[in-house]
Amino acid sequence: MMKKTLSILMLAFFVVFIFSCKKDVNENNPDTNSGKFSELEVPEGFTWSTSALLLIDLKFTDGDQNPVSTPFEIYSTFPGGVKYMDGTSNDDGVFTMKYKIANRRNSVAIVIPNQEPVIVTLEKTTRQIGNLESEIFQAKQTIQVLNPVLKSVKEDIIQYFPAEGKFGTLAFEDT
Repeated sequence: MMKKTLSILMLAFFVVFIFSCKKDVNENNPDTNSGKFSELEVPEGFTWSTSALLLIDLKFTDGDQNPVSTPFEIYSTFPGGVKYMDGTSNDDGVFTMKYKIANRRNSVAIVIPNQEPVIVTLEKTTRQIGNLESEIFQAKQTIQVLNPVLKSVKEDIIQYFPAEGKFGTLAFEDT
């Protein structure tokens, strides 16, 4: 009985091995290994870069176009996207920053606490960087903050040790 079971298992393994290794080659699937790397033709001006510089230039205002200082987050898409960064606009409602981003992106989502996300479309432009003219993305938009009196969802946490108004010593080992 054991020999018969072992023979059946070996036969099944052999059949699966033979059929899983079979490759179909036809005219619709040309052989990609026939050329040499030295014969590869790269078009003029082709860039090998997979990322590009993103210039973020955002302005946050209230309903009367007054500048607003507000915290926000930038995502690839929202919800479920990759979080790129947190930020807070200054007292003039302005936030500017340079950031590297995948050059396949065409928009980012700006998320302000207690507000629907704002999709900002990236504009492709060229800019002189040193001796090279480089293609960059620019995210430039004025965003209206609906509830400027609301602060961030994150609250400041102040923790006193050993208690407020008392002195103490805190020691730790950093290795």
